Amino acid sequence: QLFHVQSARGAAVSNSASLLARLFGCGLDADALAAFALFGAFLESDSPFEGVAKVGAGGAVDLADGRVTLHPGAALPSNDAVTIEGLADALRETVTRLSDAAPEADLQLSGGLDSRLILAALPPDRRRRHRALTIGGPGSADVRIAGAIAERCGLRARVVDTETAQDLDKEAFAALLSRATQGFDCAANPIEKAALLLVERKLDDCGAWFNGQNGEALRGFF
Repeated sequence: QLFHVQSARGAAVSNSASLLARLFGCGLDADALAAFALFGAFLESDSPFEGVAKVGAGGAVDLADGRVTLHPGAALPSNDAVTIEGLADALRETVTRLSDAAPEADLQLSGGLDSRLILAALPPDRRRRHRALTIGGPGSADVRIAGAIAERCGLRARVVDTETAQDLDKEAFAALLSRATQGFDCAANPIEKAALLLVERKLDDCGAWFNGQNGEALRGFF
């Protein structure tokens, strides 16, 4: 994702909204954050910071003489042009490209729908190259369901029984939330992401992941 800012001091483009906000002294955008709290995503060109905006999908940016010039991408298809088959093809293409780019990536396999959709979208000949990673205690439904799926599909599987945020003291929890906030450029729910950071502490080979979190956005939740 690219972001841009335009002010009397000049203009800049970056893949980090928080970097632009620090450079140009942009405060938080209360309306954008309220929409994020309601919908789980920053809408349209919103970012967490006032004056910092996203470049639209497929768009381009010219940066010259202290000015930003935006060139919009192609118009999005109308709702009538969107089909279940088209969405399924898009999901298959997305996970296949990630499999090509990171053949060692783990699949976060829970008992939930999001991660099962990712597994289903992977071509059958690719599924066994990726290890299934499940977070939870031995008695959890996630571990039981994910284990059955992994066995049925012949996947290598690993269960990580991690500490929870409730086990941390106040200072450690605040530090964890700060790391989650900064690590995801202030654009994600730090409570959700903190759980993943706790898992990383248990893994010495943590790399790319197929992540099912917030999968409802790709499914057309809105």
